[in-house]
Amino acid sequence: MSETTSVTVSKTATGGLPALAPAAGDVARIKSQINLDDRAELVEYGAGAQRNVVDYAERVLKQTKNRELGETGALLTDIIAKAKGLDPAQLEEAGFFERLMGSLERRILKFRARFEEVSGQIESICIELEKRKEGLRRDIALLDQLHDETAKSLTSLTAYIEAGKEYADQFERDELPKLKAAADAPAGGDNSQAMLNAQAYQDAVQALDRLRKRVFYLQQARQIGIQQLPQIRICQAGDETLIESLQASTSLTIPAWKQKMILLLGLNRQKEALQLQTAVNDATNEMLRQASEMMKTQSIEIEKQSQEGLVSMETLAKVNRDLIDTIGTVVKVQEEGRTKRAQAEQQMSQMTEELRSALAQAGTRG
Repeated sequence: MSETTSVTVSKTATGGLPALAPAAGDVARIKSQINLDDRAELVEYGAGAQRNVVDYAERVLKQTKNRELGETGALLTDIIAKAKGLDPAQLEEAGFFERLMGSLERRILKFRARFEEVSGQIESICIELEKRKEGLRRDIALLDQLHDETAKSLTSLTAYIEAGKEYADQFERDELPKLKAAADAPAGGDNSQAMLNAQAYQDAVQALDRLRKRVFYLQQARQIGIQQLPQIRICQAGDETLIESLQASTSLTIPAWKQKMILLLGLNRQKEALQLQTAVNDATNEMLRQASEMMKTQSIEIEKQSQEGLVSMETLAKVNRDLIDTIGTVVKVQEEGRTKRAQAEQQMSQMTEELRSALAQAGTRG
């Protein structure tokens, strides 16, 4: 019996399992090829379609085993750990010794260097995740192919099931009663023919039973294949969810983290500039206050000096007293000098007289 069938696979109204509807001509063709007398062919009825379903099941299982989701999760965890390891609070919450040994500027430079290092590491991980994401897309496409091939195999298997059932029902309804009647007919004079008729009936019953068993096995194989279809979709949904997570990480989370870090560094630069501007303003205000105080003090002193005149009254009074004292003292000294000079003149006159008298006496003696 040929196992090539034309199949029609359509989605149900709910969008779930496909409707397995073999073509009527395929069922009729398979049915016409069934021969209960061919035992070897009977035990292999529908075996090709059954093997196809099993082969696709093994491919789905192998594809599921080779997903390597653990490594992808480890890469995402590594990104989170690296991002958390670069805590912006380190710039503000520096310890005592760190503040003692390094200024805020040095801490910012160190943080910037660390940010660039971590960004490079995360960028490498993102490249690896992009490769994993591309692999997941290929997996989804392959699972789509497996889904379609499994559905086609199930449709082919359904054709053998329907053909086997129709043939068994028709044979049991039309042919088996004839064989039964022949087996039950009186033997007459030919016992050998009666034995052959009874054996023919028993062979037909056994063959029909084997056909029904084969149909039942094909139904079980079809049920296994039908269960594979939602499993394939579940597997694809997991791939799609993981792709969405990777897409969010590489397209949203990581750029947002980088923007936050860059903004933080910019805000710290603004903080430095603000601190510098504050220091300049404070210095300017201090200089203006000092200049204002100096100008105030000097202006007051100059005005006081200008209001008091060139020479103070205390000085003029002292000079006047000193002048009066000087005049009085000079007059007194002059009077004393005149008195002393008069006394000196008298003494000199007396000395002259005494000298003349002495000379005169000396001349008399001589």
